[in-house]
Amino acid sequence: MKYDGIVKAYVIKEDQKVLKNICKKYKFKAKKTYIFDGKIYYRNDNRKMKCTYGTSKTKKKHYYYYCPCCNRSISQKSLEQILFISREELSDKVNQLQQLNIFLKNIEMKKIEN
Repeated sequence: MKYDGIVKAYVIKEDQKVLKNICKKYKFKAKKTYIFDGKIYYRNDNRKMKCTYGTSKTKKKHYYYYCPCCNRSISQKSLEQILFISREELSDKVNQLQQLNIFLKNIEMKKIEN
């Protein structure tokens, strides 16, 4: 069904065809944000894990890395939680290590004194 002539055309049909061909030729894909692309290997066969994503009911993309041989996967969010640590957490860890270091030095001093 054609609807020619209902609304005044701003682009003539010949130009429209040219524009469609240009768009097909230079079709851009959405930029995917795989943080660990090419950096994650599956331990059993030392192959790079492939990137994929799934879309939730809310249309939000969730990125995953999977091994095509065994179909095991891990989400990018899980990897971020494992590998990245916030500044506050890092500061807490440093403080804990410093306190542990002081504690160990005190034990060594007591051993030397006895």
